[in-house]
Amino acid sequence: MDRKEISEAVDWLGFGLFIWFTMNLWADYVSLFETRFILKRCADSHSILLPFWLVPWMYWPHISSMRL
Repeated sequence: MDRKEISEAVDWLGFGLFIWFTMNLWADYVSLFETRFILKRCADSHSILLPFWLVPWMYWPHISSMRL
């Protein structure tokens, strides 16, 4: 490989990392929005328990004993 090919490969790698990072940020944003929606729905229904995928340590005692 000559320098030009290496430069193009680095450019594509950088572009791919940028796209991956941007999509990761969008996924985090959507996940937070979804969590907010679920918490609001639980509050509106006056439910004491949250869905198990939001608070797994409530349902699995061995996780609650782990140090975070």
